[in-house]
Amino acid sequence: MYAVTENALKQKLDSVLYGMPNSSTGEIEFGGKVCLEYNSRGQVTLITYFELDEFGHWIGWDKEENSYDANGYLTGHSEYEWDTDLNDWIGDEKREYTVDANGNSTRSIRYFWNDDTNDWQKNSKHETEFSQNGKMTLNIYYNWDYSSQTWENTTKTEYSYDSNNNLTVMDTYYWDEESGQWAHLNKMENTYDAKGSLILATFSFKDISTGQWTTHSKEEYAYNSDGLETMYADYSWDILTSQWVGDYKSESLYDAVGNMIQNTWYDWNKETGNWVEDGKSEIGYNTEGKIISNTVFRWDGDSNQWMNDYKAELSIDAYGNYENATYYDWDVIISEWFITGKEEFTYNNAYIINDIVSPELFYYTELWFFGTDYYSHMLLEAKQYFYENDTWELSIIQRYFYSEIQISGSEINQPGILSVYPNPADENLNFYWADNPHELNLQIFNNLGQTVLNKNFTDKLTIKTSDFPAGLYVYKITGSNILQKTGKIIVR
Repeated sequence: MYAVTENALKQKLDSVLYGMPNSSTGEIEFGGKVCLEYNSRGQVTLITYFELDEFGHWIGWDKEENSYDANGYLTGHSEYEWDTDLNDWIGDEKREYTVDANGNSTRSIRYFWNDDTNDWQKNSKHETEFSQNGKMTLNIYYNWDYSSQTWENTTKTEYSYDSNNNLTVMDTYYWDEESGQWAHLNKMENTYDAKGSLILATFSFKDISTGQWTTHSKEEYAYNSDGLETMYADYSWDILTSQWVGDYKSESLYDAVGNMIQNTWYDWNKETGNWVEDGKSEIGYNTEGKIISNTVFRWDGDSNQWMNDYKAELSIDAYGNYENATYYDWDVIISEWFITGKEEFTYNNAYIINDIVSPELFYYTELWFFGTDYYSHMLLEAKQYFYENDTWELSIIQRYFYSEIQISGSEINQPGILSVYPNPADENLNFYWADNPHELNLQIFNNLGQTVLNKNFTDKLTIKTSDFPAGLYVYKITGSNILQKTGKIIVR
């Protein structure tokens, strides 16, 4: 949820500096910078990325622009790159959004920059319909035909709900050019328990030759008495054996106040037809419910026992901020933990997090693994170190700069709950947007800030992470009336 309080004096994040020590002198050298601008509501209107050239000048290389309507809903998002030959900004991608009186996105048009015409070129369009209670009922996607200069149907999805407004069926169609009609492609069917929790989702496709539906995968869920998810399992249907074959399963345990204290994930053994342990995470908390430790184990199939793999220990200051985190790997030869790195954080405790206006994407540290609430006050500096030859070596430093902003405008509510699992990920990673589906855009960045994935989805997306190099990544999800959701994922 995003909320704006009328006539509130806030602190806005103006810029972030990124630096590292010079390998020869040890002096900190800042080579990257991000600058942000806002409107009177505190919404980001411009993000510009800079790098330092050989003459010590900041040179912009990428920027993003946002526009909003009178109600504060996002109506446009454009991305540009700096062309050194033309000495000018060149368009990369643009989206235009139409929003109804209830804040629902009813149309989205995507453009790419045409270098030949030096202008924006239409690429695709997405139109959405909603019920009277705000539930999405129809999605239609179009592609722009450059020859005829018209929109052409590609796919559409119809959504059905039960009396409790739970999504029960999602039917997807493709446009059949020969018949000039919509043809069934696939469908998802959901089953809920008496409390309204999703317990089964089945996915089917329609055989074009026979006209018969064939179920190809399913997901199962289980919950405890408090409604917390205790099990998730993903299966595929094996047409050769006519049996369900497991893809991934996780089980979770919670303490008395609902904190997840253990998460175990499993792989499928095709020979035995059973789930086998792959890894688990054990999480510790302080009395305020903040994570102070996380230990990851791997299952050793040869010895049939859990083996240490990775560990993080965190300390929290008197203001509730994480002040440092230390990371360890397990040495299998000497059977001891060895330090691999640490992070240190500096704050201005005169300002709490509710006093600050900023996109979360730029608070980019390893602590994203432990949630987005690792800081309770204004973050000024984050340092990352690696440990080598019994010495701490600074690797990256980030500094944050703020100024006052007078916020005005009415409250804007952005409902929606995002689930990202499993995290850490080995082979696949799922993004699930609970609540009302939207047209969403997912971007994933590596630790160099480079975009490694850019995809659109509505409510659910599965990506293959086994092709990604192991490491830390940041994701950003945006939509027509979704200001921004960001987070961190680890690929192993």
